[in-house]
Amino acid sequence: MDGTRLERIESRFLFHLSFLKMIQITNSFITEFENQSLSNLPMLETIDLSGNQLSTLQQEWWHQLPKLKVVNLQENNIFETKSLLGAINQFDHLEALYLDHNVIRTFDLTAERLPVLKYFTASYNNIESISNFPAAKWRTLRHLDLSFNRFVPKPSNLKRLPFVEHLNLAGNPIKTTDIRNILEELPGLRSLNLEQCGIDNISGQTFGVRPFFYFFAVLMLISSLMKLCFISLASS
Repeated sequence: MDGTRLERIESRFLFHLSFLKMIQITNSFITEFENQSLSNLPMLETIDLSGNQLSTLQQEWWHQLPKLKVVNLQENNIFETKSLLGAINQFDHLEALYLDHNVIRTFDLTAERLPVLKYFTASYNNIESISNFPAAKWRTLRHLDLSFNRFVPKPSNLKRLPFVEHLNLAGNPIKTTDIRNILEELPGLRSLNLEQCGIDNISGQTFGVRPFFYFFAVLMLISSLMKLCFISLASS
């Protein structure tokens, strides 16, 4: 259901649809749900509410979703995450959480466990800090995208994500010294995106003894040269 103007989801809206595996209500100007509007759907695996006007999700709106694996809340107006994360914390099978293109500034992950979460994306927000990052609670996390925020990862947070393989920090105020910290704390890292971070003075020493990232450094250099050539051609 895409583009249908709904604004508010009533509790009877999905009544008697216990066979549903996916709910997709996008670009529909939704601002709120009645309590338990998304409840008692035992087969539901995916909820896509992207492109609406939600500012948060309350725990009272949804429960008893034992098979829920994917929650997509991209392109809403979510600004606070305490009630949101408290609501999704009940889903033991959640594998992917997408929060891109909202207006989030801070995350407090004190109570979160999410034991099988693999994909967590929150790009294009205003994130400045993540506090109380879960230690050993997100050991399954493999893909973390915090690109285009105001976020600089602390080594103490990175230590708690030892199995992350793909990290996107593009468009954040990352410094050359931060790269070394990232690589030291994430031994399983396979890809690192630092595009548009304003990084200069990249050298082999920055990447220590990890040969893969020499290739990464060359790619960054080629990318910068291509941009310079494009600007030069455009101006001529």
